[in-house]
Amino acid sequence: MFGDDESGYCLSLAFSCKDFHARGSQRLYSLCYLCNNKYHLLSLMKLLTECLRHAVYWLQYDANQTYEQEGRIKLNTHLNGSLATITTYVFRPPPTVPLQRMLSDIVHDSKVTYRIHALFVWLLRIANTAIRETLFDALPTEEQTTKLERKDVLNDEEVTSSLVKRRRTTIVSKSVINCAENSVLLSSTLTNNSECQSYLAGSLYSSFDAYHQNENFLQEEDDFDSLQYHYSSNSREAFKLYELFIKKLNNAKYLQHILHNWVIGNRLIIKYTNRTDNKDLVRALASVFRLLLPDGCFNLIEVTNKIAPCTANLVLFDTDLVLTKDVLSSITEDFNDSNSIIVKIILDDIDDNLRVVKLESVPPSRSEIHAPTYVKTILGLTTDNTLDDEAFESIIMHNKIKYLNKAKVYFQFGRCQTATTVSSNDRRLMSIFNVENASDLAMIRFWQKGLSQAYRAQIRILKQDDNQRKKKTDHNLRNI
Repeated sequence: MFGDDESGYCLSLAFSCKDFHARGSQRLYSLCYLCNNKYHLLSLMKLLTECLRHAVYWLQYDANQTYEQEGRIKLNTHLNGSLATITTYVFRPPPTVPLQRMLSDIVHDSKVTYRIHALFVWLLRIANTAIRETLFDALPTEEQTTKLERKDVLNDEEVTSSLVKRRRTTIVSKSVINCAENSVLLSSTLTNNSECQSYLAGSLYSSFDAYHQNENFLQEEDDFDSLQYHYSSNSREAFKLYELFIKKLNNAKYLQHILHNWVIGNRLIIKYTNRTDNKDLVRALASVFRLLLPDGCFNLIEVTNKIAPCTANLVLFDTDLVLTKDVLSSITEDFNDSNSIIVKIILDDIDDNLRVVKLESVPPSRSEIHAPTYVKTILGLTTDNTLDDEAFESIIMHNKIKYLNKAKVYFQFGRCQTATTVSSNDRRLMSIFNVENASDLAMIRFWQKGLSQAYRAQIRILKQDDNQRKKKTDHNLRNI
């Protein structure tokens, strides 16, 4: 690779092709990929190099076939004392005067220019989908990494439908502008009409598929992972609704009961009666509860007459819906679950948008369960009248990072040899993780689900390496 910021950068792959009529029986060529951005080119260097090498192999293979045909002479030799003949091939000497020939003559393909052009068109398209980079102000947190992984899953589902549909002959792509299936590309330019398929058409696509399959993706079921459920999208409205939610609930014990069960992984069901024209208020309130959990621990679903809330931990249930028997029976089972928290709210356009807030799953009057320290921090924020929406979000994010770090240690600790003996003793675990009560441990255990796939894979690899190192050590000790 060479170049500068003014003229641009070039990734060049030099190679030779055999030519019977050339001096030295070979000619030198180079495939060049030009780019204005140096870091973009560095990020794609591995993928581009593999694709260019496959193209070089394809050109060299065709050139070798032409070289064999032009250089060999077929001779029929009679055997002694018989009429039978044997066919032999000898190489004739190269011409004394080299000839200037085009690449199409060397590979014996008049459409080689179109094939190479189609290759670079295809490379430009996949280069746009292959690079996945995001800039951070500092090192990315576990929460940011998890959000990126979930975003990559959604993007990958969209890209998959526009990748190679027929791997041998065609590439079907989706138009970026109108999102409709575009015309079939490269149906005859990337493949030969001979019985032996071109190496480029067979292996180039498979290498690109492997490039995407090697990436770690966190597969989550989240039908509503859109911006309208993110606190940052409507922070002011969401924070006002949260304050109004606390005011209408008017019971600190009930609020602690809701938040306690929410952060340890129990399901929250919001039954709402919507007397407004849209659902923006309900979704803004849901974004506050999403903010309180790691992104990987949150799974929301809106009940319709076709979808049952069986896998979500936040269920938005519109009481005005006419539901089928199957969905209604599924919801009834969720309502009868002793661990689920059911909150009923009424929304309207008169004065306060949140008219009624009622906790239907009332906790026992004499409850001795201690709330997690994280919940106590949230309750402390509700009494601070000086906080705005941005300060509230910053404090929540700071505490989430702290407890996510504890969840990372717990995940790593669970793969140690001493974990089986220590994990049965909650007091020892509370001392190790410096938490106050068992509810903190329950929250940390649940928050392991919010860890990124990248961190999980890293710990598993370290554990495998450690096991292999111990096996080698034991084996060496036995031999001694």
